[in-house]
Amino acid sequence: MSGTFELEQLRQLVDGRHVVRLERGELARYHGLPVALSDTLLMMHSLDEFFVDGRIVLRLEDITEVQHGDDETFVESVLAGEGLLENLPGDAVRLSSWAAALEDIGARYGMAIVEAEHDDEFLIGTIVGVGESEAEMLQVSVDGLRDVEPSRIALDRITRVTFGDRYSTLYAKYARR
Repeated sequence: MSGTFELEQLRQLVDGRHVVRLERGELARYHGLPVALSDTLLMMHSLDEFFVDGRIVLRLEDITEVQHGDDETFVESVLAGEGLLENLPGDAVRLSSWAAALEDIGARYGMAIVEAEHDDEFLIGTIVGVGESEAEMLQVSVDGLRDVEPSRIALDRITRVTFGDRYSTLYAKYARR
């Protein structure tokens, strides 16, 4: 893990349920409410314009900076004032490894977005299997058709997994078999 933060700082922000902004070098930045942390992965509620939109799991090694300042404190006050911090889903996802996280996400949510951002790989679909080194998904195409043969992605290439968000939830609802 590189950057201008310490793992202990991130642990304190997780424990305090504080909104953070994560910088990830050339990868997408995120605003969110971190809820769980392991030595390798971080899970947080994703924030988009004062709206909680599902959860994401990110690799710690990609995070270059963690910010919690006046901007994030203001966002916390808006979310609290609007009651958006109440009743957030809190079911546990094991973060000991990508394999454990994907098994839990697949079992509880089915549909997820799995990305290998360094390779511009974006898979949306149902997680149907997780092995020691790769995961299998039945993808949903842009036109809403589900694949019949699983696609595979190496666990060590995954940088981000999104689940319980509007995008993947609507894909799951309207995808055709």
